[in-house]
Amino acid sequence: MPLPAEASVNFPVGALVNISQVGAGTTTIAGDTGVTLNGVLAGSCTIYAQWGGAGLYKRAADAWVVQGAVSEVT
Repeated sequence: MPLPAEASVNFPVGALVNISQVGAGTTTIAGDTGVTLNGVLAGSCTIYAQWGGAGLYKRAADAWVVQGAVSEVT
């Protein structure tokens, strides 16, 4: 599921969201239409491995920053 647009879910600016990949497989982080995901070149990423994680920080309306154990989606 992509990061929702401000109009759908109004997370407050400054919100922190932690994501952990508990099971096997791939956890993808991407923004919905109009949502910018900063910190990765392509605008989306995957959690690096099982039990890895990432943090999302909402810096402005429809603008997030991702940091953590992530890989670029190519």
